Amino acid sequence: GEYAEAMLKNTGQYEAVQGKLIKGKDVRTVLLYVARGEVDAGIVYSTDAQSSDKVNLLGTFPEDTHPPIIYPAALLKNSSNSAKAFHQFLQSETAKNIFKKHGFFTP
Repeated sequence: GEYAEAMLKNTGQYEAVQGKLIKGKDVRTVLLYVARGEVDAGIVYSTDAQSSDKVNLLGTFPEDTHPPIIYPAALLKNSSNSAKAFHQFLQSETAKNIFKKHGFFTP
């Protein structure tokens, strides 16, 4: 809801819809509400919307209307070799192609 609220405020739509908002526990819950027809529309990540054949993606919001959406990855000081290998894999071209295939942008 943090990104959705920021977008609604930054586009001047928050006041108009504030009383009609139903906030879900998380994005997957909101997606489920929409897929079941329990709400008219939902604001979810486009990658989540694309994962369901029961919803239609109506559009996306400009990046400058909400904080950057970032999924950080970090290693702990005592990370295992498996964790280090996975972290290295996440930075590979193979991983970047997988992310892109599923609608994510990569640095």
